[in-house]
Amino acid sequence: MFFKERLFYQVYGQGQPIYFLHGMSLSQVSMSALYEQFPETKQFRRYYVDLPGMGQSQNVTGLTSSDQVADLLAAFITATAGNAAVILVGHSYGGYLCDELATRLQHVGGVFTTCPVVIADSADRHVATHRNQVVQPVPDDGSAAMQGYRFINVVISPQTWQAYQTQSLPGQRQYNRQFWDQIKQSGKYSLEDEAQLFANLAKLNIPIYTILGRQDNIVGYQDHLQRLGHTPNQHVVIDDHAGHALGIDDPGLVARNWQSFLGECRHA
Repeated sequence: MFFKERLFYQVYGQGQPIYFLHGMSLSQVSMSALYEQFPETKQFRRYYVDLPGMGQSQNVTGLTSSDQVADLLAAFITATAGNAAVILVGHSYGGYLCDELATRLQHVGGVFTTCPVVIADSADRHVATHRNQVVQPVPDDGSAAMQGYRFINVVISPQTWQAYQTQSLPGQRQYNRQFWDQIKQSGKYSLEDEAQLFANLAKLNIPIYTILGRQDNIVGYQDHLQRLGHTPNQHVVIDDHAGHALGIDDPGLVARNWQSFLGECRHA
């Protein structure tokens, strides 16, 4: 389905709505392939969205900033959720947008993010050192896909290699790099209220879970700790054995925290 011919999304189930926003250069497949594994997820109405310029959301006419993308998502959520309290789930750039949307929307029941962007300008981030941990060798076939896998994943095994191909590669093949490069080069990749975003989140009386990888070479974890220290409603977990592809490196940790988070949302 499409919202205003701009946002492609898939919706499943009934109940309280959850909106899943994926990371940069990925697609909604990366989120559905992970979260649909968890039994608790099936108790909700799930919206998996392709962000503009990614997946099947290729109509990017008139979009020139992250704030405009957030505007579009806010309109979509308002139109589809009605008066229900929504749950926002995001990875990386999708997590950045979830944090922003939580401060904009009237009815938010909780925010769950993995490796969220907190500083859009990559030059200003404090990122971690990435090291591969070979659990079981995977033959290096010299392909671009294999190079990407070894760059982003910490845990190397046939299982994580298969998950990378299933969750990450579909979106990479549909990524409109030119569109997003233009936004980044224009200086409009950063949200206008980025500097105040976590102060605004601290005012919300909702569960907020942030799961980070200690070996994340894309967004790191140190900037998060500095900013999240001002957010008393935050539950922060750092995975010592994961990087930016945390959902592939350690889906079990995500599952455990997801279950805990949903329990808090039900009792909030």
